[in-house]
Amino acid sequence: MRFVSYLMCISIVLFCGCYEELNNTNNNNNNAVDSIFLDHDVPKNYPNMDRFPKNYYKISDEMYPDVKKRDINTLRYILKTIKLPPYEENYYDCSEASCQLEWILEGYGFKTYIACGTVIDSETKKPIGHTWLLVQLDDGKIVAVESTCLCENNYNPDCVIRYEDYYYHPEFYVDTPDMLLIPHNNKRLLITQVDWWNHPKNIKIKKEIFNI
Repeated sequence: MRFVSYLMCISIVLFCGCYEELNNTNNNNNNAVDSIFLDHDVPKNYPNMDRFPKNYYKISDEMYPDVKKRDINTLRYILKTIKLPPYEENYYDCSEASCQLEWILEGYGFKTYIACGTVIDSETKKPIGHTWLLVQLDDGKIVAVESTCLCENNYNPDCVIRYEDYYYHPEFYVDTPDMLLIPHNNKRLLITQVDWWNHPKNIKIKKEIFNI
């Protein structure tokens, strides 16, 4: 009986020790996450966009905390917390995904540009338009982000940051999504190609942006 009690005491000590270690690990992880964000809002000037709601960026600024550093490690961490609606050609594809991700990253405080270019379709072997992001870091470096890698049916966050030369030579890039509606090199997008908020999974955000 004493032997059993002795074993029980050892088990309790070991359990408590493991629990304390696990609890400390969780606390350290939470502290690490909290440490990348500012504890206050940074004043921002929101751009005026004729064909987008006036509070378009204000809502993302309220939804996402500003990061302390806009470096590659912070960007990589933030991107791994994001999952976009499923990719669907001509409904929610590269243009909608890029516009939504740009909106989110701007909310976190990253200066983000929407880039457009042409790629060769792997199946048809024909040139098609493509849209992705260029994110500017605090050190001035530009990082390319393939937005479609965060779509839930194509989710591959480890491949979202791209270094291929193609991504750094877009045909044109814009500061805000409304500028995609203006012709660039005889090319422009339609509002139906950037209205990411109309996806059913974004209904709550749509209500916030449009005050409905």
